Amino acid sequence: MMKTGLMIAVCGCLASAASAQVLFDNGSAELGTGTISSSGVANPLGEWSECDYDMSTGPDFLNDDVAGYAAAVSLGFRLADDFTVPSGETWNITQIGVYSYQTGNNSVTGTYNEINLRILNADPSLLPGQAGTVVHGDTTTNLFSGQQYTGLQRVFFTGGATGSNCSVGPGLTRNVWEVQAAVNWTVSAGTYWLDWQLGGTLGSGPWCPLAGADVHGSGIGRAGANAQGGDQATLTYGITVHDTVVNDTIGIACFDDFTDPANDFVFVLYGTMSGGGCEPDLTTGAIAGQPGYGVPNGVLNNDDFFYYLAQFAAGNLAVADLTTGAIAGQPGYGVPNGVLNNDDFFYYLAIFAAGC
Repeated sequence: MMKTGLMIAVCGCLASAASAQVLFDNGSAELGTGTISSSGVANPLGEWSECDYDMSTGPDFLNDDVAGYAAAVSLGFRLADDFTVPSGETWNITQIGVYSYQTGNNSVTGTYNEINLRILNADPSLLPGQAGTVVHGDTTTNLFSGQQYTGLQRVFFTGGATGSNCSVGPGLTRNVWEVQAAVNWTVSAGTYWLDWQLGGTLGSGPWCPLAGADVHGSGIGRAGANAQGGDQATLTYGITVHDTVVNDTIGIACFDDFTDPANDFVFVLYGTMSGGGCEPDLTTGAIAGQPGYGVPNGVLNNDDFFYYLAQFAAGNLAVADLTTGAIAGQPGYGVPNGVLNNDDFFYYLAIFAAGC
């Protein structure tokens, strides 16, 4: 869409930063649990990503204590989760970020060197039958393009009863990273599954943490959660992932409780979208109180820019909170976080400059 010369001059320098946007985020904002652990320990490096718990049935019945699932190329494991492209939209995916840790990594130096991925057009448990096919990718090509430290340290639940096998002190040995792959894959409207493997230089893992917590004591898991694990050799899936540890008062080790609700893995898809909506198109006119104020109209112009300025100045989170950070390609880019600051303003400048 056309913009005036004034706005092109102001925003043109940011257009390249907006060439890729977050198309889909499967829970990156849910991994952080705060700077203080449930046992009261402050994180000296950043923020904990602490496994959750459920104390509803006794002092030692601790849920959500599976820190992550194996996704190692060396072990032959693959993980998978789904995403949906809305009706009328086409996504050109240029980067994929998968969240992972390797036990033993407590530095800001990444340990990853491999990621292979596929996009499937059906539930992977239906492969290698005729119900689904591979749309993009394969199980061997290394698409690794980078790794971004998230500032999170993954830890098991720390606040259990004294002596609990499932209660451990918070450690700084599982730094969480976004492992990135460069692709050029186009998908139209529909539901797809992304599956992947990771490789790294440490002996443990790579492991992939689970997304947000269950509604504790309710038996209700994360809405729509359905992630799966599979075996590389047989391409056999259907191993639904869970996040529960069960009662350890009789001295048994922590283990997965498969009666617990399913969960999801965390991944982010970046790229560009055609069809559907236009993110920076916010209003028909810029004069408050007149018809069309705050109603997108398919035209991107100065009215949209000045409307955003007004909502930003007013502190309207519903409109102006657009991103966690202002650097394209980093975790949280294009993901609202409930905080309104300059990152949101510069993010809007970038998407406005990119046009629709």
